Amino acid sequence: MRLSVFLFIGLMGSGLCAALDAPSASAAPLFETRGDREAHADLQRLAEAENRYWTDHHTYTVSFAELGPSPFEPTPGIYVQVEAATPIRFRAVAMPRESHTARVFVVEAEEGHGGVTELGKEEVSTYVLGALKTIQGAEGLKLSLAALATLGFAGLMMYGIVLHRKGGTGQWRASTPYFLGSLTLYVTLILSTYVDEHTYIGPLVLIMAVTGATASLSSILLGTITLWRSIVEETGFQFRRLALAGVLFALLGLVGPFYTFYPHLPWIGDLTTRPAAHRILPP
Repeated sequence: MRLSVFLFIGLMGSGLCAALDAPSASAAPLFETRGDREAHADLQRLAEAENRYWTDHHTYTVSFAELGPSPFEPTPGIYVQVEAATPIRFRAVAMPRESHTARVFVVEAEEGHGGVTELGKEEVSTYVLGALKTIQGAEGLKLSLAALATLGFAGLMMYGIVLHRKGGTGQWRASTPYFLGSLTLYVTLILSTYVDEHTYIGPLVLIMAVTGATASLSSILLGTITLWRSIVEETGFQFRRLALAGVLFALLGLVGPFYTFYPHLPWIGDLTTRPAAHRILPP
């Protein structure tokens, strides 16, 4: 039982940390900014247009106006630079002009074939001006906080398992809201660390927030019922301790889903202080 729990928590924590700091060439991180997504999408459109142009002319072009009846235009705020356009090779990079992540995307194509990848951390330094260390330091701090949250969650789970095994009949009535509340608190810590008004709310982030809210409300409901029954039945303090802790965790956990979505509400987002973006390119 304990080994299974340790394996589950370890796999969950390592998987989460990998998703938060995914290798650039193989996967996108779980939390992305809208600017990064727009830069990637712009470069993908450019790659498709250039490959079509090569199919028709057997060469690449540096002129966006030559790419068809609807010339390619970068999204406002996105910087796109063509670095090479020869009869057999094409290379271009794209990035937000103001970035919180210092991610740089590149397309490399040869003879009509090629796609978009992300530059590694070593290559990024040749494109980003003075803010790279600041941005990487902020990202490293977030990853450290996520790792600490994972360790804290593991500790709460093990503490709950120990108390649950000491309990008697009906202990699950107290353990269930505790475990749900612990999960909710963990989700809240991750969301509040990574999500701001610049974050793209994709399906996985939405599922994470909805799961946290559902677990939180379930914990509050089950924990309240358990506490009321424990008072009526005059059970021991240890029995109701888990339920009370679960309710408190769940109340704190409601902050996570709210924090995820409130910056995206226009009437609230304008009232908040937005974190400063780092200019990585000349104006």
